This record gives sequence, C-alpha cells and structure tokens, in this order.
Amino acid sequence: GGLHSTATAICDAHATLLPMQIMVDKACFCAASRMAMLPPTHPLRAMVHRCARRFVHLHRSPLHYLYHIYSSIHPRQMEVISPNPHPTGFSAQLSVDCAGTREEGSRRDQNLDAVIQVYSDGSGLDGKMGAAAFLQRTDKAGQRVRALYYHLGTAEEHTVFESEAVGLLLAAQLLKTECDASQSTAIRLDNKAAVTTAGGGTKSAPGHYIIHAFQRMTAHLADVRGPRYSLSVGWGPGYEDSEGNQMADKGA
Repeated sequence: GGLHSTATAICDAHATLLPMQIMVDKACFCAASRMAMLPPTHPLRAMVHRCARRFVHLHRSPLHYLYHIYSSIHPRQMEVISPNPHPTGFSAQLSVDCAGTREEGSRRDQNLDAVIQVYSDGSGLDGKMGAAAFLQRTDKAGQRVRALYYHLGTAEEHTVFESEAVGLLLAAQLLKTECDASQSTAIRLDNKAAVTTAGGGTKSAPGHYIIHAFQRMTAHLADVRGPRYSLSVGWGPGYEDSEGNQMADKGA
C-alpha cells in the first residue's frame, strides 16, 4: 500500500529513473547522434545532412527541429573510425624506440646517430592547439633547418594527442620533400602514446586516423627511398637539453 501514497517523483528517484523531460531529451539527443553517424550507404544519410545544414522557413520536418535544437551535433563534424584502416599484411616500415625512463630517453637522444633527424611536437597554448616539426642533417654542416607549422584550432575541438599526431604528419612531409633522403632517419617527439601508436598494430580509436595517414606515408617512403633508407620513431623527454626538442616545443 505504500506505493499508492508515495509521490511519483520519489518513486522515480528510488528506482534510479530520470525525470520525464530529461529522459525525452536524452532519447532525442541519442537519436540525433546516431543519425549523424549513418554510413554513406544508408538511405537516410542524405536527408539527415540536408536537414542539419539549414533550418528552413517552410515545410519543416521533425529532423529540421531535431538538429535545430541540438545544433552542436553536425554530421559533417563526425570523425569516421574505420575498423580496417590498412589492408591485410600492411607494414608501416618503421621501428619504435621508446625508452623506459627520462634519463634513458635523454641519453638515447644525445647519442642519436641518424643522418636525418626530425623533431616534432604538438601542444596547446591560450586555448589553441598547434603542431610543428623541424628537420636537421648531420652530414651537411651549416645547412638551414627546415620547419613546418600547423594550427589545428581550439582546445575545445582538438586534443593533445591529435596535435602530436599532426606533428608526426608534418615530420613525414618534411622527409617526403627532402632531397637525398635515402639515409638513416629518426623522428623524435615527447609523447609516448603517439610513439607507441605509430608503430603498433592497426587498432582504430579516436584520433588514430591521423596516425594511419602517417603510417601510409612512411610505408610509401620506404618503398621509394631504397635499401639504405631506415626510419626510427622514438620518444625524447621534453624540456631536456636537446636543441631539436626545444625548437619543436617552441614552434608548436
């Protein structure tokens, strides 16, 4: 008999049920999110994209109202995570050098004997995310250090991992455009997650599409550079006595 005299709101709280208005809002938000991620082969995809693009003045459909209310959800801003980013048997043609401690990483960086050395970094400052990469050679004294910079956007839209991954892409682009690059090559950055992801497997996760693009570039470089070419991606602790690391950190 207790349920007959208990307020409905109290019963819902004890049953861990959300208030009705929040349940409806959650259901609509989930529906808008799912439809925004429809694959290209789905028959509703074109209609969802059209309704999310503009809130028309006449003949509005429920989809128009849905994406007008949840304007932060836009199909064109959804990241596509492919379950099979690379074909079977794919290899990035690189080795990973990830030291266990800062002291070991600093020592390996100081004893680096690669002819072509690229330092990359990605970071956020004042709510903005950026990446940079610097290329230097040990066989050509006095040669100007080459650099690339990229501004990703705001920290609300991008993560540090994405900026570090873009730094790897910039490093690969420097190697792609470097003359006489059929030499031993090393890329150094101060993010262990990006280093281990660059050389390990084909697992798909948010932000890994950038790493997959980097792996495809390194595989292409290995095919065209010849047998003398080798690439190592390693971790170097940040803010250490490394000129390349400091340049990359300042540029990012």
